[in-house]
Amino acid sequence: GSNITWSFDTDTGLLKFEGTGKMANYGPDDNLVSPWLRHANYILSAEIGDEITSIGSCAFYFCTKLSSAVIPEGVTTIGDSAFSNCQNLKEIYIPSTVEKIGTRTFSLDIGLEKITVSENNPVFHSDGNCIIETATKTLLSGCNTSVIPTDGSVTAIGDNAFSGCNGLSSIVI
Repeated sequence: GSNITWSFDTDTGLLKFEGTGKMANYGPDDNLVSPWLRHANYILSAEIGDEITSIGSCAFYFCTKLSSAVIPEGVTTIGDSAFSNCQNLKEIYIPSTVEKIGTRTFSLDIGLEKITVSENNPVFHSDGNCIIETATKTLLSGCNTSVIPTDGSVTAIGDNAFSGCNGLSSIVI
């Protein structure tokens, strides 16, 4: 967005965002690639400022070496494919303020092992390393170590929920 700036430290591999408001959307739907995509092979971590309210579509798409990304409280939206193909991302934490998670947000994240949603999030919850939309009982995203809950909290599996989970050896429905 117009109120957000980014910087990339080539020595540490840190991609940092500062400012206020919504991050712009990128990717095939908008025919626009992120300006930091040229650094994608060197981005190791991402820091998102506390005043940023959304993570744009395809924001970290194809940042294959990204291993750490902190989503701060205050972010309300995570766009489509925002973290898609982040092959070294091992863990993700969704804060209590997130109200919308796009499609394919964590698809092709073959290294993802742990998914946690804040216990205070009114829209989503996590169980068995899965992100579940509470009201619709839809499993939105899983990972290599996911176990679909059997307590009735999941009645549907969303599109691409397990896309790229190359380490997933079996699934019980």
